[in-house]
Amino acid sequence: MNQKYWRVVAESVCVGLLIAGNLLGEAWGAENLGVTLHHQVAGLTATLITQPSPPCAGENLLRVELTNVQGQPIPHAQVRLISTQALTIPGMHSDRPQEVQATSTHVGVYEGRVHLATPGRWEVIVKVVRPGYPATEAVFYLDVQPT
Repeated sequence: MNQKYWRVVAESVCVGLLIAGNLLGEAWGAENLGVTLHHQVAGLTATLITQPSPPCAGENLLRVELTNVQGQPIPHAQVRLISTQALTIPGMHSDRPQEVQATSTHVGVYEGRVHLATPGRWEVIVKVVRPGYPATEAVFYLDVQPT
């Protein structure tokens, strides 16, 4: 069998493991782990974790964990967090986006502090630039609670 076949099999297994992990996490009380969201794009998985959890109006720490299809952390990436409050019309936003450069805290882990001014639905775009690959974006939606 060819490489393309095995790559599809590996990606399918990774997706299955992520779904199973999310289901098990919910069954075992994942509320203590914080809000954790996953997005797969262009051969990488971006996991977004918020602190506090759930995110509240005001300053929030966003942690992005980047892994490849084999589950290995992705080092040496430049990660930017772009947040804006989403309106009820898809693609519409209330104010200018806030853009923050995330810093690497561990191999494959990047953190940045964002100010989510008001409760409601917020869009967070994680822009990833890694050596030898085109720029990649993962889009997440957060339901921000009042403080």
